[in-house]
Amino acid sequence: MKYLSCLACLFLWGALSPCRAEIVVRTDFEGGNAEVVSLNQQTATLRIQPSIREGRGWPCWWYLRVEGLKPGQQFTLEVQAQTKPYLGNNILNASWCQPKHASISLDGIQWKPSPKGEITREKIAIYRITAESKDLWMAWGPPFVPTNAEALLASLAAKVAGSQRFKLAKNPRRKGCARHPRGGDRCTQSSLGKCKTARMGSRRKLGREGFYRVGV
Repeated sequence: MKYLSCLACLFLWGALSPCRAEIVVRTDFEGGNAEVVSLNQQTATLRIQPSIREGRGWPCWWYLRVEGLKPGQQFTLEVQAQTKPYLGNNILNASWCQPKHASISLDGIQWKPSPKGEITREKIAIYRITAESKDLWMAWGPPFVPTNAEALLASLAAKVAGSQRFKLAKNPRRKGCARHPRGGDRCTQSSLGKCKTARMGSRRKLGREGFYRVGV
């Protein structure tokens, strides 16, 4: 009987005790990239650094989702430079991964800037954010991933009659495509400069050749 009473007390204590959901960091989605340096569950403070992707350029991009927050909770994101060399013995300067404002989203679709961050003497960027939902997407800037590029090309195809898709540039690991409103392969020697500019990330209309936006 005493044993059953103890079990009942334990059950009641567990039912009445507040449940603390742990904060979880995820990057297992398209474009996700971040290494967790530290995570303080008590103060809701997360420190990250961009991951190094061999052969994929500078380690400055970060994009993550934080789960387990409480609406109204104060959350602190700290961003430091990647401490490992990415090219030979070069370590990228911290300023490249520390925008003035972090980009914040509640659904991974609509984005807005965070309050302005601050830089410490140790070259750590600190962004103080008030959680508006239990899950928050955070990134260096509003992401533009291959899925966004595909949606953009499909949208242009629907709006511009006769447009055709063509390869904008070649890369062993990636591909870049665009649509020309007049159709045909416009990525010729005469427009090589424009193609190169677009390949480097331009999303604005480029000159007479009629490129509208490019997703790479």
